[in-house]
Amino acid sequence: MATDLMYGMNVVPILSPAADLTSNIAISEHVDLVEALDCEFLVHFGVVSTSAGTSSDDTFDLGVFVSATASSAAGTQVPFTYRSAGALGTNTWTTWAASTVALALTSDATGILYLVHVDPAEAAGVVAGGRYAYLSMSPPDCDNSSVIVGMAAIVSPRHRQETHRSTTV
Repeated sequence: MATDLMYGMNVVPILSPAADLTSNIAISEHVDLVEALDCEFLVHFGVVSTSAGTSSDDTFDLGVFVSATASSAAGTQVPFTYRSAGALGTNTWTTWAASTVALALTSDATGILYLVHVDPAEAAGVVAGGRYAYLSMSPPDCDNSSVIVGMAAIVSPRHRQETHRSTTV
């Protein structure tokens, strides 16, 4: 059975596909890392387009933040690794790359999957008591007419169980 491949993993939607990311910061649900052995975020972009008359290299930033409380305002950016998949219908992934700052993405992200990995132990070392991770996507220097994105967390629990404890707050 195909679901056996996912046994033990806790897959949680953390941001429904949304289109109003052109001028507002989008913050995902917080994921509790206290019982996590590993955590990855799957970010799937739909259409990312620029407004008429603007540059196609306008960027929006995607970053990983951790806080000691489940409050988006209290987060500290943490290092992460990431890779991206090719165009829709392909099965090609880039090699893993490390980042200590938010990724500056452009309209080239249309139809692309990003797999973002954060190490719970490393995140806790950056932020004292840091147990809540979330993704933040901000459009500080873009004039995009459409940004559609959905996000999910893939959490490997420290202790495997049939019924998962809640990982979102």
